[in-house]
Amino acid sequence: MTQPPNAEEEQEAYHIILVGVVVVALLIAVVVVVIVTIVVIAAVLLVVVVVVVVVVEVVVVVVIVVVVVVYY
Repeated sequence: MTQPPNAEEEQEAYHIILVGVVVVALLIAVVVVVIVTIVVIAAVLLVVVVVVVVVVEVVVVVVIVVVVVVYY
């Protein structure tokens, strides 16, 4: 009669291990999602900065050209 309780304890241990593995997997997934989100936000910000710089440069060049054409 010592076998069934032992088997139950073993199953409980397996359940605890499974829960632990699931929790660790979820934590890893959350960390990966956060890292990917940060990288995407950084990439978007980089693109925005590049676009703003290009627009500013184009505006400056157009202003210079207009000033040169108007004054000469």
